Amino acid sequence: MLRLNLVVEAQDLGRTRIAVSPLQNLIIGFWGHQPSREARLWQRTVRRHVPHAAAPLLELINSHPWYVPDFLTPLLPAAHNTAGALLAAELDALRSATEAQIRADLRYVDALPGVPSSVLELREGAGRHLARLVDAAHSLFRSCLAEDWPGIEQRLRTDIAHRGAQMASSGSGVVLTGLSSRLTWRDNNTLTVALDGCRRRQGPQESTVSLSGHGLVLMPSPFAGADSIIITGSVTASRQAVIAYRAASSPPAAHERDALTALVGRGRARALRAVQGTATTTDLARRLGVGKSTASEHAAALRAAGLVTTHRTGRNVRHTTTDLARRLLTDNASEPAGPLPWRG
Repeated sequence: MLRLNLVVEAQDLGRTRIAVSPLQNLIIGFWGHQPSREARLWQRTVRRHVPHAAAPLLELINSHPWYVPDFLTPLLPAAHNTAGALLAAELDALRSATEAQIRADLRYVDALPGVPSSVLELREGAGRHLARLVDAAHSLFRSCLAEDWPGIEQRLRTDIAHRGAQMASSGSGVVLTGLSSRLTWRDNNTLTVALDGCRRRQGPQESTVSLSGHGLVLMPSPFAGADSIIITGSVTASRQAVIAYRAASSPPAAHERDALTALVGRGRARALRAVQGTATTTDLARRLGVGKSTASEHAAALRAAGLVTTHRTGRNVRHTTTDLARRLLTDNASEPAGPLPWRG
């Protein structure tokens, strides 16, 4: 079992924060080395949606058995930790990665057999291939995670609100040790992380490093295992290290269950609500944060169920809710909060 001892001073506790990251969640969800049960379930639901353009990203995050390059998971300032265009800001930060940083993060390439050619090309010509990697991340998110992200983000922010209140009342140390049984707080201001069963690595079985006053970023994820911890970021670097943990969830109460979702599935229910009476395919895609082809699939399914009618006006295809849909929407005005929304 690998043990990582993090020396946590008072200033580190003061700088510890909790954040939401679409890009981190995308990477954790598609990480293929010992994925959690939650990640495997999700991967099965979205496998057919994975675009060919995503290959460079998938090859990179799975090219090493336990390490994901730091430049691939840029940390945004705390001010960016609000609902909205988080992914766009993260992709902009990824696009700004320097060639020196990319080469340093990919130094493991020479020691591993069978490294994909896309990873070698990125290391040798980061300036030429970084844009392709950013496009891959954007394409993979749009095709596989965008539809579920609003519900996931709601779950993550609910978790953050709970942990934040606990941090304010009991301190960061209590929150840290409450994330997983793999975290142990010692009297000498040391947080011990047991990494067996998370990301395996070779080398010393125990190491001690200082956070050097940078603190930690805690990131909830629905794709982390029930009692696992994922460390991202080089703890000895100038950036903060990240501890990803499983976001708390609870099944919705009986009064919160959504008949519309039970009837047509969460994805179709979200699409019907997004029509908002009438919408073009372009409008629907923008409101859902998905591609036009996915929006068209939703509209076709809703039309087959008698919930929308479709007609063409010039170059636009417009969808309008039927009387049946309007009654359903009136009786189920909003989508209740709940656990990770698997595709229906």
